[in-house]
Order: sequence, then C-alpha cells, then structure tokens
Amino acid sequence: MDTHEVNRARAKLALFVADVFASVPRKDQRAKSDCYLRGLMVDGRRKSIQAMAQRLPDGNEQNLQQFVNQSTWDPLPVRRRIAQRMVPLVGPDAWAVDDVSFPKDGKMSVAVAHQYCGALGKQANCQVAVSVHAVSDTASCPLQWRLFVPEEWAHDPVRRRKTGMPDEIGHREKWRLALDTIDELAGWGLVPPVLVADAGYGQNADFRDGLEHRSIDYVVAIRSDVTVHPHDAMPMAPTWSGNGRKPQPRYRDRPTPVAALVAGHGRQAFTEVTWREGSRGPLRSHFLSLQVRPAGIKSKRLAQAAALASHGHWDGVLPEVTLLAEWPDGAEAPTGYWLRRMRLPYMRKAAPDVLATARAQRWDPAEVLRLLISEEVTGRDAATRRLRRHSANFPTGKTLGSWRAEDSTIPEPTQNSLITLEWIGRAENLVIAGPSGTGKSHFTEGLAQAAIEKDLRVSWFTLETLSAAIGKSKVDGSTARTVARICRADLIVIDDIGLLPVDEDAAEAFYRIIDAAYERRSIAVTSNIHPRWLRHDHAEDPRGREYRPPHASRSPRDHHRGLASPRRGPRREGSGPLELTPPREHHRPHVWVSDGHQPGHPTATYLGIPMDSPMTRKSRRWVGYRRC
Repeated sequence: MDTHEVNRARAKLALFVADVFASVPRKDQRAKSDCYLRGLMVDGRRKSIQAMAQRLPDGNEQNLQQFVNQSTWDPLPVRRRIAQRMVPLVGPDAWAVDDVSFPKDGKMSVAVAHQYCGALGKQANCQVAVSVHAVSDTASCPLQWRLFVPEEWAHDPVRRRKTGMPDEIGHREKWRLALDTIDELAGWGLVPPVLVADAGYGQNADFRDGLEHRSIDYVVAIRSDVTVHPHDAMPMAPTWSGNGRKPQPRYRDRPTPVAALVAGHGRQAFTEVTWREGSRGPLRSHFLSLQVRPAGIKSKRLAQAAALASHGHWDGVLPEVTLLAEWPDGAEAPTGYWLRRMRLPYMRKAAPDVLATARAQRWDPAEVLRLLISEEVTGRDAATRRLRRHSANFPTGKTLGSWRAEDSTIPEPTQNSLITLEWIGRAENLVIAGPSGTGKSHFTEGLAQAAIEKDLRVSWFTLETLSAAIGKSKVDGSTARTVARICRADLIVIDDIGLLPVDEDAAEAFYRIIDAAYERRSIAVTSNIHPRWLRHDHAEDPRGREYRPPHASRSPRDHHRGLASPRRGPRREGSGPLELTPPREHHRPHVWVSDGHQPGHPTATYLGIPMDSPMTRKSRRWVGYRRC
C-alpha cells in the first residue's frame, strides 16, 4: 500500500469509529477504541492486548486492558450499530446460527470447559459462543453473540467470583441463547430473510418450534436417524368400547428414519440442481424434496400444547414440514438432510376461523383454499408496506387522512391531481414551496404514504441527511452504489431546502440525485425558497392566477449562466450562485410539477440546477444555495 491508500484507510477507520462508538460517553474511551481496532487489523498472529500494544506506535497495554476489561461503557449500543451498518452492506441471503469456539489453555477464562471445539474439530478446553451471522455468497458478518456458560460454572462460586461473573448469569441451553439473540436483533429492527443452522440446532424440536412461533422461515440440518411420518399419514382413534377413557387419535404406523424414507425413493427420484458458480465451476448436486411430519415425544408434546392453546383441543395431527435430501454423484447413499418450514403465518392465523365457518356452511374446498391464500397474500402485502414505511425514514408518520385540504392554499384540483400519484408513474417531479408552517412537509409526507399504499418504494431525506449519506460514501469510493441504492425508490423526497444554509457538499449531493434520477424516478422537493427562478409557465399561484417571476424575461442562456458555480470574490450579476430568499410578498405555498422537459430550451432546469449542463458535469463545480 502507498501513502495515499494508507491515509484513505485511516480516514475510513476514523469515520467507522466515530459512527460505531458514538454511544461511548468519554472521548478518551473512543480514542482507545480506535487504537484497539487498529491492533486487530494490523499483521500478526496473536491478537492479545500485550501483542497488539507492542505493534502499535501509540499502543499502551494498560490503557487497552482497562478499555476492554474495566471501562464502564455499554457494548450493546456498539454491537447494535455494527449490525445495523453491516446488514445493508452484506445484503444477506440468510442468517446462520452457529457455535464459535475459542481454544484455551487455562481454567480461569470465563465459561471455559472441556467441550467440543469447532476450531480444533475435537473435544478440547475452550470457550463457546452462540452467534448469529448475516451471510451471502460473497460476505458474512456476526450480528450478535452470547457466551455459553457450561453447567459446571453454575455451581462453581470460586471461579465465578475470581472471574467477575455476575450472579444473574448462569447456564442456559444453546438453543435458548440462539432464540434470545434473534429476539434481541428483532428489537433492533433486524429480521432474518431465512435462518439456517447445523444439526446441533436443527435436531432440537424446541428450537424449530421457537422459530415457528416467531414466524421465521428456516432450513436446518438434521441427522439421518431423525424419524418422521409421511405427509399423508393421519392419526386414528380406535372405536370406544364405552368403558374407561376415550382413546386418543394417534399414528398407528411406526415412524421411519429419514435415511430409510429417502433411500426408498431411489436415486431416480432426485433432481440435479445448480445453485451458484464456484471457484472451480458450477456447484451442483442431486436433491429430493418430500413433505413429512417429524415424529418423537418432544414434537408430539409441542404440537399438542400449541393446539390446546389456540383451539382448546388436539386432533393428533403433527405439523407438516419439507424434508430436503442430497445425494451427490459418486456417493452410495444420501449424505445430507434438512428440514424446511414455510411460515404462512397469516394463513395459519386465519385457518381456525375459516375452517370452522367452512364446516358450518359447507363451503367448497376450492373456496376455502382461495380464501386462505387470499389471507396470506393480504398479510404479506401489509408486512411489506410496514417494512417499506420503516425503510423510508418518514419524519412524523402523517398521512393524507389528517390533511385538511380546505385549509390549504394549494388549489383543490391540483391537490386531487397529485393525490392520484399518476405523476410518479410518469417520472415527473414535484416542488412545493412556501414559508414554514404552511403544510409543505405534511402534504408531501401524505403523498409519500399514499405511494407506499400503492406498493411503491419511497426514500425520505432532508438536504442534510442526503449530504451525510453521499459524504460517507465518498470516503470509501462507493458513491455510485449509494446513489444507485437511493434511486431504487420510485419516489425520492428531499425536504426543507432553504431552511438552513447549504454548503457545496450538500449542493453536490443534491445534484447527484437529480442527475441520476432524471427521467427515471420522481423527486418531490419542499422548499422555503420561492420558485421564482423557474419558467413562468411552470409556477402556479395557489389562488388560480398565473404567477410570473420578476426575472422571467431573462433568456434561458442568461438564466443558466447565472446559476453557474461561483467565482472567488464578490458576486456580480450573471456570475456565481443566486442568493435565493423567500419573497416577502408571497406567504402561501406554491406547487410546481415538471416532466423534466422544457420545449424550446436547450437545458432543463430543476431548482436552479442545469441538469444537462456539460459545464457542471465536467468541471464538477456545483451550485450552492445560501440564505440571505
């Protein structure tokens, strides 16, 4: 690495530390966090405090040891911020639950014990943490983890006291720690697209039941000796003789191990599947999918408890899941088995009432199925809209339901036209300008909420938050990806332009979004600056009369020259940015809708920025706005 690359990496690390450790209250603690992270990143096999302190020019072993072991800062907000940053970057296809082990030599490390060590592949003296990772084909990152405390530590007060283990920390099964971690991540607003785990977790019926109660899709590995019933097997109850308790329905055939069930279908039942391109060519194998009902005492008890809690009785039917089996080329028998469960939470929730009504009214089975599928689709659409509202970052949550159209000075026909949202489908832009307190943001947010109800994507920014997002991406050279991600939204809202002074970076960020979204996406802008720099036939007076800006007689060429990037020194007419202020004679919001095209003009101007101007593109000298 040359000096430029080193300085660039240091700048990226400084921004990362400032963001992730913002919750740490003391400045000296934040400085130690920067030093500690650099110690983890530099070359060297050993990552102990002593070894890292020796490698770093500003390393101080005592300070780093105190930062890690004795400082009073709370690590949870730091972990939360890391998880929230990494999930969008990784773009996970799934979350993976797994054990992470740390081999140890002594017996005084917290929760160390002789147990299976994945790092060594055998039983050894180690610590084990239950972790949840966001994973994709190209990247992975731990989101949260919990240290597993063996049972022997729960009854060893001497070691607990010497290691400083709190009294409330005790032994808890790994599958419970995994579910606790998933619940904690859900509290941070993070939900897995699908969860995967090895047989250490997949074998456990309680773990699978916990995922189902949380409406989480999962694919978990199981051993070949897990027993199941075929999906078409039904429990039966013998005829009651009239004496004693009535016999309960149960499966009369013995369950079959998955290995025997799959082998009985033969290799010809397996289908070749190619799932991605590997370093040595396509990755492919042969798979078989079957619908089964997991058997066993634990599965029976869980199914019975769930049925009694929701219906008050149990008919003996075990829940149905999908069994996946892999039989690679060259293998004599299947080598891998997984259980997969589709959520269908809304269908399952509506099923008891729908089925009861269907029995009472003797519905056709096709009508029952249609209604259940409709409930699932409706529920998923509602969940998608909730997620899109959360991702849009709306400031208040106001809707058009609380908007009083009669109190607005925007003409009612204009409001009705905008509420149809047809202008978004045509990739037209919207500007609502006027003084503070006139309902610009309220009306715009109502339109954005209505867009989400119509299954459109929305991104909401102020000019400051937009500038911060683009500024962060410039540090690591990901500006193009950031702009592309923002422009995935069907409607991009930039609120309150002109409310605060705007620097050159903010103007650059604004221009980048305008340029990228031009004729592809709709942009809605609210501004305290009156649109008097627009062509007069695009500005509409709220009282229904045409509003002609004072400078409308200026030619487009002179107008664009006046919006060019400023020179140094005093501003002259026709050079430098315009000093735009809300005109005192206008106190009502104005609306301007543009389709991005202005016939007869060489360039299209949006909020005073020439979008087609080669001068601004090539010189990258951006328009700036400031309040007088």
